[in-house]
Amino acid sequence: MEGSTLHWVRWMRQQVPDISWLTLKEELLRHYDSCQADHAFERLNSVSQSDSVATYINEFIAVATHVLDLAPDHYLGYFLAGLHPHLRAHLWVHNPTTLSHAMEQARCLDEELYPAPPSSSTRAPPPPRPLPPPLPPRPLQPLQPLLPPVGP
Repeated sequence: MEGSTLHWVRWMRQQVPDISWLTLKEELLRHYDSCQADHAFERLNSVSQSDSVATYINEFIAVATHVLDLAPDHYLGYFLAGLHPHLRAHLWVHNPTTLSHAMEQARCLDEELYPAPPSSSTRAPPPPRPLPPPLPPRPLQPLQPLLPPVGP
């Protein structure tokens, strides 16, 4: 911490010497980010991967810090929901049970599936896999009558 934030934290600790970390964090968010905190769940629900997993993790954490008192499995669910669908499918095979495990596995999978070229530090999301060609149409078969012919 530096600058005005550091001064504010020191001032809070002088005013409330036995302040807990949770209370200090809540006060810090209220003081510096009250408008953003009001829409934190909406923003957490809308954050999604548009670049590398490392970039997505940084964006996710930046938004998730504004959501207080969320159950760990909910953070995990929000994180998984924001991944590219093909990475999410690969990740489910590994059955992540914690957010940190999911982040670690997603980062490894991303690097394994889409290694970055040596000259580039950022990259566009991978293109979706092409769909298989459609099957050729089957020749039509004549219909068999369901009932015997009626007649004399």
